Amino acid sequence: MIVDRNVIKPGIMLTDPIGRKLQIRDVFVPKNQRVKSASLPSSYRQIGRKVIVFTSGAVMHLDDAARRYSIEAPSM
Repeated sequence: MIVDRNVIKPGIMLTDPIGRKLQIRDVFVPKNQRVKSASLPSSYRQIGRKVIVFTSGAVMHLDDAARRYSIEAPSM
């Protein structure tokens, strides 16, 4: 669970509960950014909440991602 949602930004790696790593491509509010929302599935285009777009093309609400994923620790 991610407590501080301000750390979720493009380029950050998230890890799901089974260990898969996903990189964030973009975080935005689709209702406010028509050009970016055109590339989303139609069910996400008029949402007034932030969504996350992963590099794999998957889309998820910020609230859901903060609940399910954790931030990947940087490797040295």
